Amino acid sequence: MTLDKLSYREFSRPDPDQNIGSKGAPTGQNKLMKHLLSFLLIATFVSVFPAQISTWTSVKTIDAGTDVIVIRKSSGRVVGLFVSATDDTVTVNSRVGPVVVDKDNVKKIFNAVARDRKKGVRRGALFGLALGLLAAGVVEGVEPSEGQQTNGLVPFLLGGAVGLWAGDRHGKGKTKGALIYSAN
Repeated sequence: MTLDKLSYREFSRPDPDQNIGSKGAPTGQNKLMKHLLSFLLIATFVSVFPAQISTWTSVKTIDAGTDVIVIRKSSGRVVGLFVSATDDTVTVNSRVGPVVVDKDNVKKIFNAVARDRKKGVRRGALFGLALGLLAAGVVEGVEPSEGQQTNGLVPFLLGGAVGLWAGDRHGKGKTKGALIYSAN
C-alpha cells in the first residue's frame, strides 16, 4: 500500500515498536530524553547569554590602554584610557589627565566604543537644517522680506552648517560597549 492511499485510521495508528505506555503516556525512557533535551536547551541559553560580570577582579584584569567609560554614582562619567586598578580605586587617563575614582563611587564600567562619525554628521545636519528652517520662519514672520529672496535662506544655511559641525564633534566621541563591572 502506498503512502498516498493510506487512510487516516491507518496513518494515525501507533507503531508497535514505539516506546509508548498505555493510553499514549510516555514511558521512563521518553521522560529521560525530555529532561535531557530541557537540560541541553538551558545549558545552551546560559552559555550564549552569560551572567553579567560584577566582580571587582574583572576590573583589575583590564589591559592598560583599553578605552573605558566609568559611570560614577555621584558626579557623571569619566571617559578615557584605563591605567590601573587597585582593591579600592580605578585610574583612568582622560582628556584632563589621570582621574582616580574610588571603588565606592563607581556605579558601572564599560568598554568604550567609537561612535559612528558619519551617522553623527547626518543627524547633526538634519537637526541643524530643521533649526535653520525654524529660524528662517521666525525671521520671515517677524520681518517679512519684500522682494528679497535670501532673507530666510541665510538662517537656514547657517543652521545646517552649525548642525554639520555639531554632528561631527559628537561623532568623535565614545559610547558604551560591553559591561565590565556593575556595582550591586
